[in-house]
Amino acid sequence: MKLTNSSSLDMYADDSTLHSSGFKTNEIEKALQDNIDIVAKWCKMNDMKINLIKSKCMLIGTIKNLLKQSSLNIHINETLLENVDTHKLIGVYINKNLKWNTHIKYIYNKMMSRKKHLNLYYVYV
Repeated sequence: MKLTNSSSLDMYADDSTLHSSGFKTNEIEKALQDNIDIVAKWCKMNDMKINLIKSKCMLIGTIKNLLKQSSLNIHINETLLENVDTHKLIGVYINKNLKWNTHIKYIYNKMMSRKKHLNLYYVYV
């Protein structure tokens, strides 16, 4: 599958991430839409289905720049993709402003849960 030069496709196991960068939102949106159409066509030709429920889009930028436009208008086979502010990508929560708050909170809660379990076992040691 050959994408245009304006986007990149990262694949890990059964997850794929299509991304593009630029200074103008409309150019980023066009690049992503053109390439998602290529991916959708490839999937159809190879009898594969894109999970539209798991497919999301996110515009990443500074708070100031996102005030101008904070969402993308990307479709897969006539279905508009949901815009999200945060998304988990290979175990790491990515925020649209590249802040780590969500990921740190996730790690903290996971750590505290495990600490609680360790405290329960400590009684028996």
